[in-house]
Amino acid sequence: MIKRVLRAGALLAAAALIALAAPAQSHPVAHDSGVFYLKVTDQDGLVADAVLTCPGGWLHPHGAESCSQLAATGGDISGIPPAGGFCHLMYRPVTVAAHGHWNGDFRSFEAEFGNLCRAVEATGGYLFDFG
Repeated sequence: MIKRVLRAGALLAAAALIALAAPAQSHPVAHDSGVFYLKVTDQDGLVADAVLTCPGGWLHPHGAESCSQLAATGGDISGIPPAGGFCHLMYRPVTVAAHGHWNGDFRSFEAEFGNLCRAVEATGGYLFDFG
């Protein structure tokens, strides 16, 4: 009986030493993955916001398209080409902002546009279109 207890204790101690001696495993970040908090603020201080999780887009209404555009630019919002479209000329300025991570790197973007339509068009047509 004592030998069994000693053997079990020795095995437990050996397992603990192996676990402690093993090199720490980093958790690899999936390629083309990210999470962004997106916000639109107008001149009256009204805010609309959304969360975009890539890949897939999660709850963003244009999530798949937004993630695809971000993947093409390595998560750089300023690198997304403008969408072709027509916007009215009414001046109602908005500020759009995005903060989050892409493939483990922090990303931040903020810009002001003459109206929401121009903001959406200038950032590829999808990312800030969550009205």
